[in-house]
Amino acid sequence: MLWILLDGVGHPEDAPPGSIWEQSLPTFELLLRSGQALDARLEVDGLPQSGTGQTSWLCGVNAAKVMNRH
Repeated sequence: MLWILLDGVGHPEDAPPGSIWEQSLPTFELLLRSGQALDARLEVDGLPQSGTGQTSWLCGVNAAKVMNRH
């Protein structure tokens, strides 16, 4: 199992049943296994935010670009 810390999600050992840690996250897993660096700016000017970054990782959609801001 691959462990990673996500801001605001908590630790998997403390997670309740049905938490994010039990979900299938194929886009996120693909990124982690690819070894590619991620650009936190996501092609959008401004200071990157954890909310848009994590939404992008978990959903496979560039959230900052969709909202046109961080």
